[in-house]
Amino acid sequence: MYDPLTKEPEWIEFYNASNEIINLKNWAISDLLPTPTKGIITTKDSYLNPGAFAIATTDTNAYAFIPPKNFYQVKFGALGNTEDGVIIYDFRNAIIDSFKYKSSWGGGKGISLERISFVKSTNDSTNWTTSISNVGASPGIKNAISSIKKIEKGSLIINEIMYEPSTGNPEFVEFYNISKDSIQVGGMDLRIGEKDKIKMSQTSFIIPPKQFFVLASDSSIYNTYPNLKSYSFVKISKSLSLSNSGTKLFVKDLNGTTLDSLNYLPTWHNKNFVETKNKSLERINPTISSGDKSNWSTCVLNEGATPGKPNSIFTENLEAKSKISINPNPFSPDGDGFEDFTIINFDLPYKISQVNIKVFDNQGRMVRSILSNRPSSANNSIIFNGLDDNGKALRMGIYILLIEVFAEGSNSVETIKTPIVVARKL
Repeated sequence: MYDPLTKEPEWIEFYNASNEIINLKNWAISDLLPTPTKGIITTKDSYLNPGAFAIATTDTNAYAFIPPKNFYQVKFGALGNTEDGVIIYDFRNAIIDSFKYKSSWGGGKGISLERISFVKSTNDSTNWTTSISNVGASPGIKNAISSIKKIEKGSLIINEIMYEPSTGNPEFVEFYNISKDSIQVGGMDLRIGEKDKIKMSQTSFIIPPKQFFVLASDSSIYNTYPNLKSYSFVKISKSLSLSNSGTKLFVKDLNGTTLDSLNYLPTWHNKNFVETKNKSLERINPTISSGDKSNWSTCVLNEGATPGKPNSIFTENLEAKSKISINPNPFSPDGDGFEDFTIINFDLPYKISQVNIKVFDNQGRMVRSILSNRPSSANNSIIFNGLDDNGKALRMGIYILLIEVFAEGSNSVETIKTPIVVARKL
């Protein structure tokens, strides 16, 4: 604890990683910069068992945590808040362990710098991190970080990105736990571009399976999306800053392993939307690659985004078959007020797509283009008046209705054909 809260003392935790009992009599601890100031831990016999922790602090009376069994007041100098070091000496004055830290390794005001592994080198910067304990530290017991399970790559994915909100609305990135296990996001990083690194949560924060997690730039997100007021899986980070021209995003666990990554671009938006400001980029399917631009498109809801909820364009099964119905069929577009129109209903397995609807006669000639490259949702109803492209009523007979579907997230074109009958009074 190199930067304790006001009126609280600095302290150093050490651990017996050996299989033998260690007598700490005449052992010492010192800081490093500008020059080491060495303090004796104890002048009496004091035994530290294998696997036991001990605390050395400059003032035991002001110490803010529960004192462990092995608790010592030691004048080891003053630990620097930006960089310094710690050295442990045995009774022979031999250096047993030492390291030089920087604040970029972790820790902060009232939050300790914790070691991740006893096996990896003490001087390895990746072996240290900010404590995720809800009280800022875990002195005298196992480090809070040690209880975190290894997370498989692809378990926590980026699911929605709001990078260009309207004035007064927040930026946000939504994540989704696609796995069957809970995931500890405390201490994880969202890295933006090559330099910016943001803690997804400074403290322990567990995301259950199949649950969303939202990282927002401002608490105004609760006003913009009222559904989040009763949603507990939201964190605010004032340092979140997303580029409107696109950038790389990485999700890193405590060991620096990349769990998910992508390089979003404005061109990932649906080209049929003239204005995409205050509309998020949504992932179409969580099982398809994050970096596949065809797996992303524009939110189609009026709210412009769906943080904490399933995406508006989420598609569970891209292989499902489409369904079509025409009612009435036959119909008689003769202007008598009875069955002059027919309604074409078609359900698609895609939340968003482009659709062409054409009518052909029995010679294969196109007589009417009902829709041309129109954005379509999953459920659609179109009214057909029985007229050709010149506005004249079609002759009595059987026609072929052709629907062409160009689905977002798919490079193929689906075609649906069905007969449609134009009748007349005899």
